[in-house]
Amino acid sequence: MKTILNYGGGVNSTALVIEIVNRKMPLDYVIFADTGSEMPETYEYIEVMKDWFKKKNIQFVIVKNKYNQKLYDYYFDKKTIPYRLFRDCTDKFKIQPILKFIKEFKKEGVNQYIGIAIDEARRMRKSDTKWIEFVYPLCDWGVNREGCIEIIRKEGLPIPIKSGCYLCPFQPQKSWVSLLKNHKDLFKKARLMEEQNLSYPKNTLTWQHNLAMLERSIKEQTKLAIDGQGYVCQGWCMT
Repeated sequence: MKTILNYGGGVNSTALVIEIVNRKMPLDYVIFADTGSEMPETYEYIEVMKDWFKKKNIQFVIVKNKYNQKLYDYYFDKKTIPYRLFRDCTDKFKIQPILKFIKEFKKEGVNQYIGIAIDEARRMRKSDTKWIEFVYPLCDWGVNREGCIEIIRKEGLPIPIKSGCYLCPFQPQKSWVSLLKNHKDLFKKARLMEEQNLSYPKNTLTWQHNLAMLERSIKEQTKLAIDGQGYVCQGWCMT
């Protein structure tokens, strides 16, 4: 039985790999599925972790999609956007590249460690593949997100940002505002993708408002209604 850890470069998966190593649990590979469109801070953190993995003699593998494209370019070229309903971006750029790698171990079977903390236990599910078993050690140990942060601190490593693509349609509005504030070039790219998609403005990357409206509201210090409530983006979104 091979043991493989899905690594996203965020708090939960970083804490998970630290604990697995410290508890001397089986671990054959740590796998990072590179979409090519992660946040810059995540790529910087991956470089930090590469050194840590090397010191701990951990096999770290980076896998990529079959399209040989960055996630952004794939959807931009098709004049569409990642849709929350289908989650096809996760499947094509995360799940399938990892699955392709671990199929090599199909005969012996795979335990796949997944970094879901106890406060997100609702996300746990069983594997649909007979020879793969999903394992959620953080939930088994009762470790929440704050506990994950403490594990990373004790290891002497910096705390990573929340992992995810900069154009992720699941991110909350405050993350989009943070992207505009800290990475204007990436916000501009995301907005261009949103506006050139063939179903715009019906379908957008944000939950209720398009990125142009969000950007304008910040510049003009106006409010956007969210679930019937008005929030001033300047201040509320910057926390």
